[in-house]
Amino acid sequence: MPAAELAAACARAEGEAKGEAEAKKEVARKLLALEVDLAVIAEASGLSEEEIRTLKPLQ
Repeated sequence: MPAAELAAACARAEGEAKGEAEAKKEVARKLLALEVDLAVIAEASGLSEEEIRTLKPLQ
C-alpha cells in the first residue's frame, strides 16, 4: 500500500474513532439529563462511571 493511501486510511480511522467517542458521550449526556443511574449509563454507553461524572447533562 502506498504511503499516501496508508496515511489516508489512518486519518479516516482516527476520525471515525473520534466520532464514535463523541456519540457515546452524547448518549451519556442525554441519559444524565433523564437522571438515569450511572451504572446503567456506563453499560449503555461503554464509558466508565468516572468518564460519565465529568460530563454535563444535555438540557
